[in-house]
Amino acid sequence: MIDITGFFGLSTLPNAVRIISLCKCRVKRHAKMTSHHERHKQCSRRLDVFSHIERDMIRERVTAGIANSRAKGRPHGRPRTAALKKDQINKLKTDGLNNSQIAKKLKISRGSVIGLLKTAA
Repeated sequence: MIDITGFFGLSTLPNAVRIISLCKCRVKRHAKMTSHHERHKQCSRRLDVFSHIERDMIRERVTAGIANSRAKGRPHGRPRTAALKKDQINKLKTDGLNNSQIAKKLKISRGSVIGLLKTAA
């Protein structure tokens, strides 16, 4: 975990934003800073540093949460829905239904039907 308490004398990200706003650094959304003043360059660098710190903190929290849920035995990721109907898909295909009909009947996508039929073959 990254400790930012000593970083520029800041303890939290809102304090960092407050200090950047004191620099009177104006950043437009979807626009580059065009000012050549040294103060604006410093603000730009601080914004960059803080965004990297925040992104690293978010990444660490997410990976810690995933590791914690796996340690508790909880599944991670998207739940398997279509794969659980693989036997039904194969049975309906042998009965003569096409992929679109199977998808409508089982309420899954046609792409899922095609993909599961490929893995079955």
